[in-house]
Amino acid sequence: MANCSTEKMDDSSDDSAVFYNISITSSEGGTVSTYGGSYKAGSTITISAKPDQEYVFSEWMGIESKENPINLNINSDFNISAIFIKQ
Repeated sequence: MANCSTEKMDDSSDDSAVFYNISITSSEGGTVSTYGGSYKAGSTITISAKPDQEYVFSEWMGIESKENPINLNINSDFNISAIFIKQ
């Protein structure tokens, strides 16, 4: 006799996961800790901006934040740029 079940089988592969593209750049005068990539929705990444000599970090363009480093919650695609100004 065949055994039928309505229980969902445990599928350990996460083919339904949503991923977002994150692009991170910097203006003249500094660098960033990562240039982005594809990240799973709901994850958090930390991004640091490092100014060159004679420059200071000003703000992030693409999100409203002047914090450095920032913790970015991945819930959409992002295009972010670190803005540096010369002292």
